[in-house]
Amino acid sequence: MSFYTFFAAFSEALCGNIFVKLLAIAICADMVFGSLRAAKYRRWNSAVGIDGGIRKVGMVAGVLLLTTVDMLLNLDLINLVGEDVRRALSAAGIVKMGVTELFALLFILYEFTSILKNMLLCGIPIPAGLRKKAVAWLESMTDETGEEFTEDSAAKQAYGALDPNQLRMLETGELCALARDMGIDCGDTTDKEALIQLIANAPVTIGE
Repeated sequence: MSFYTFFAAFSEALCGNIFVKLLAIAICADMVFGSLRAAKYRRWNSAVGIDGGIRKVGMVAGVLLLTTVDMLLNLDLINLVGEDVRRALSAAGIVKMGVTELFALLFILYEFTSILKNMLLCGIPIPAGLRKKAVAWLESMTDETGEEFTEDSAAKQAYGALDPNQLRMLETGELCALARDMGIDCGDTTDKEALIQLIANAPVTIGE
């Protein structure tokens, strides 16, 4: 087999592989949402960016190498999966599964966890019930940033609270005006300490 023939077959194998296409989309999506997350929290970290870039280059290089291995050895692992799975894959036009497809699927799942995490931290609206399930899954699955992901981590980075000791320096009338400005319904409360607690317990936006 000449080099040209091999290269043409190699290109066809890559371009015609749905798993490779999905991986390429996942990598691009993760880069987009990761950049949005960094922009939102103003946390541009070159070390983290380089580390993530190296992993992505490694995944692409791995897919290229494994495609070569599949072509040389003509591996097909489709018979290792169950009949129902084979039928589902066949319906999607997938009749062969080599090590390329196997590792590409693992890489796609890894990228998906990172995409979902970045989407949550970007503040994209998600139903509360689905968000809790997604966060619980991410807490056990993802560690690509080296930091623990918690359900209110995004809020902690974007919100804070007023110091009660500083609030005690204000007069009652000033506290009432501040409460109204913050959208707090203090009713007919005239007790200064009660007003302080109401205001201190209300989240305020910081760094926005």
